[in-house]
Amino acid sequence: MTRLSMSDVIQAQEARIDSLTLMVERLTAMHAEALAALTESRRPTASESVELARSGVGGNPTTAKVSVVVQDGETLTEATDRAMIEYERMANRYPLPNGQTHAAPLQEPGPTLREQLEASVHGLRSVPDADGEEK
Repeated sequence: MTRLSMSDVIQAQEARIDSLTLMVERLTAMHAEALAALTESRRPTASESVELARSGVGGNPTTAKVSVVVQDGETLTEATDRAMIEYERMANRYPLPNGQTHAAPLQEPGPTLREQLEASVHGLRSVPDADGEEK
């Protein structure tokens, strides 16, 4: 068994720190690329549509059904918002037999994919580059 000098141990630790720093930098860059790819705007296709419906059951309430096709330059989220506005208008116009607009209370929409991904990055430490500046 050979003894390692303190300088050899320090040199090995510095090499390991450098390799880990490079790995974190590569992973951070990959995460940013994935975030950009997942949240980039895309052109909607004619087959994309949103449909909201209320079944006509329980005393045969009038069925409210809204179908919206995504328009040029419009995101699926914007089309969904348009559909929800129209659906709410129809639900108010044709209430259920008990007088309520909906059978159950409506939930607020959750965070978007972009908000979820940005929240997953929040709090990560940035690694200083060779000049000591954070990236």
